[in-house]
Amino acid sequence: MPSDYATATRYPLVVVLHGRGSTAAAAAMYLGATQRVDELQFVLVMPDGTQDTEGRLAWNAGASDSVFEPETPDDITYVLGLIEEAQKAYRLDASRIYLMASSDGGHLAIDILCDDPLGITAVVSQAGALPSDAICADGPVSVLSVHGTADEVVAFGGGEQASGITILSAVDLVAGFAERSGCEPFEMLPNPLDLVPVPPGAETRVRSYTNCEAQTETRLWMVQQAPHMPDFTDDARELWFDWLFAR
Repeated sequence: MPSDYATATRYPLVVVLHGRGSTAAAAAMYLGATQRVDELQFVLVMPDGTQDTEGRLAWNAGASDSVFEPETPDDITYVLGLIEEAQKAYRLDASRIYLMASSDGGHLAIDILCDDPLGITAVVSQAGALPSDAICADGPVSVLSVHGTADEVVAFGGGEQASGITILSAVDLVAGFAERSGCEPFEMLPNPLDLVPVPPGAETRVRSYTNCEAQTETRLWMVQQAPHMPDFTDDARELWFDWLFAR
């Protein structure tokens, strides 16, 4: 919570979902959430996933190759339940419920939007994906997908992964959410963003869908030549928080 948390104020909620083999605390630092609780005044929830058969913390997500035994956890219900619990425990603004996620957590965040978008205001997903055969519920959503074009783990161009699961390309994933939200055709923004120190200069091209239903917005940040987990600058983290909190 913010250090000056006050019961007279209603706060946004940010739920951070970590990648496979990571932790909630590490993901919250990587995505820049921990450092901004006081500055941006929000409540931060950082759940850890379940240990998979290889002992790594993971989420049961459609595009994940995690295997859980003897039971498969229902992580969509789990995360939505955490949000409900937080709303009972803290003074929250129900119109500002955000998910921030990376890799395997990005898969889960996108699964949640696909399965039950109601109550989620916006999502920032870094290197998240969706199976090509996924069937999503109706309803406009705001999504910012950040994906390296040289991602060696979750392929930017989609296709069959090492796990045998076939995923949508980053472009098709975002286009699907834009169609669902009734957005106008995309435009490539003229000014690229500078999100990573290497290569130098503004390397990230932005595919933007606007004039969507319910004031939602869908964007794809294509980080040229970037791997699965890029070394993002702090300015990059500032930019995706700006986008998230504008929703």
